[in-house]
Amino acid sequence: MAFVRERGNVIDYQVPISGNLSDPKFHLRDVIFDVLKNIFVKLATTAYRMEVKTVETQIEKFLSVKWDLRSSSPGKTEEKFINKTVAFLEKNPEAKIKIIPQV
Repeated sequence: MAFVRERGNVIDYQVPISGNLSDPKFHLRDVIFDVLKNIFVKLATTAYRMEVKTVETQIEKFLSVKWDLRSSSPGKTEEKFINKTVAFLEKNPEAKIKIIPQV
């Protein structure tokens, strides 16, 4: 399935069918060409995609504060992050913070 999936883990193909219900003819040329293209493209870009995923994970960790459930104060790592955020906001008064709870 990895060779069929497009970016964003989406599988979306339109397979034209001609003929009648008792003798349908499937035209799989586009699907086969997409699979062959994905084999070569994904093979060549695997290292880059893995690096991008690693960087995205690091950015997501950097831009979020995880506050433990039923905790009255943040941990040391979270305090460092909050202090860096405060310094950034003091230097950039036009910047904004968006707080989104995870349910």
